[in-house]
Amino acid sequence: MKLPRWLGGSIRRMLLVVLVPGMLLVFSAELWLAWRTASEAADAAYDRSLLGAVKSIDSSISTASGGLGVELPYRMLEFFELTANGQVYYRVATEDGLVEIGSSDLPPPPSPLQSGKPQFHEGVYFGEPVRVGSYARELAAPLAGQPGPQRVVIQVAETLEARSDFRRGLVLQSVARDFLLVAVASTLFGLAIAWAMRPLARLRQDVEARP
Repeated sequence: MKLPRWLGGSIRRMLLVVLVPGMLLVFSAELWLAWRTASEAADAAYDRSLLGAVKSIDSSISTASGGLGVELPYRMLEFFELTANGQVYYRVATEDGLVEIGSSDLPPPPSPLQSGKPQFHEGVYFGEPVRVGSYARELAAPLAGQPGPQRVVIQVAETLEARSDFRRGLVLQSVARDFLLVAVASTLFGLAIAWAMRPLARLRQDVEARP
């Protein structure tokens, strides 16, 4: 009496057919999660820097002359441009757009601004994708000739080179780590399958040794 030799191989193949697709599915899910986590981390880090630039410009706004004046913090903007590794644009305007300083056609925020609450969104400016930080607050006193309260809107936009590089670096690190884990797990699965098949191999040898 002999056990067929293909039996052990068939069981191994069945186990691999079950385990390998599952591991690939887990790896794909990990890759998607890594990209999402990296995107959120990059946006959180760079949006804080973007908000700092917005606040710096906001602190430089003056209405003492009856008009809207801005003493731009050029050193801060130069430093911000270096960290952004690209172009930086700004816009300061009354909410009605009658007084406007800077880049007048920056992409507007997708939803109405609430006073004191920054809003971040992506858009296209001069054919390049940009990330825009927008902020609105009420002026302490309306500009000359304006009857009631007025809000000023500050926007700062940056191109996405540094942000994309940072995100790509995080994803590559995560993929390398996950690939190493998958390789280790595959090796362990292979060893576990070989160990689990040992009793069947011994049984086949015992059966084949019988007269």
